[in-house]
Amino acid sequence: MKVLLGVSVLTALLPAAKLEAATVTIFDAGTYDNTQYAAASNVNCGINCQVSGAQFSLAPGLNVITDVHWWGSYYPSAFTDDFTINIYNFVAGSPSTSPLDTFHIGSSATRTYTGVNYTYNDAPIYAYDVDIPSTTLTAGDMYLLSIVYNTPAGVTQDWGWSLGGSTAIAYTYTQVEGWNESSPNQYLAFYLTGPSSVVPEPSTLLLVGGSLFGIWARRKFTE
Repeated sequence: MKVLLGVSVLTALLPAAKLEAATVTIFDAGTYDNTQYAAASNVNCGINCQVSGAQFSLAPGLNVITDVHWWGSYYPSAFTDDFTINIYNFVAGSPSTSPLDTFHIGSSATRTYTGVNYTYNDAPIYAYDVDIPSTTLTAGDMYLLSIVYNTPAGVTQDWGWSLGGSTAIAYTYTQVEGWNESSPNQYLAFYLTGPSSVVPEPSTLLLVGGSLFGIWARRKFTE
C-alpha cells in the first residue's frame, strides 16, 4: 500500500512538473542605441504623420505574447503617454493595413528613465513595460509590431521609438505611402516575453523520485 502511495504521488507530480510555465524572452530585437535616433511613431497628426513598425517572428513553443518591452523618447519634452500597440500580419510579403490585434494601453505602461540621453539632441531615453492580454501567434509566420502615440488634437509633440539592435527591421507608414521597409535597413529596439513550457531535466525527475523513495523508506524503517 505504501509503495503504491509513493508511486502514485510521483505519477501525479511528473505531469505537473512538465506543465510548469515560466515567463521568458520569446523575441529579442536588442536594446536602444543612443548614437542613433528615435523613429517617429504617432497618429492623429495629419496625412503625413509617420507610424513605425518592427518585423518579427516567433519560434514554436514560444509564440504566446503576454508582455511588451521597448524604448523611446519625446519631443520637445516628456508628456503624458497614450499608446496603442498593433500587431499586423504580412500579406504577399508586405504588412497588412489592418491590424490583426490592437491593444489601446493608454498610459498603463511602466515608464522608466534609463539614465541615458541621445547624443544628437540630448533627449532622455525611457524604457517601457506593459502587460497585454495573452496573444497567440502562428509560429514561424512574419508579423509587424507597431507602437504608436495617440497625438491629442491641436498639439505639436512627437514620440519616437528607439532604434537599435540588428534583428527587427523597421518599417514606416503614412496615409500617402502606406508601409515601406527601411532602406538601407534600420532596426527598432524592443523585446517580447511570454510563457514557455519547461520540461524537467532527467536529473530533476530522478531527484523527485529519489526523494519520494527516501521518504517511504524512512517511514518503513521507523515502523
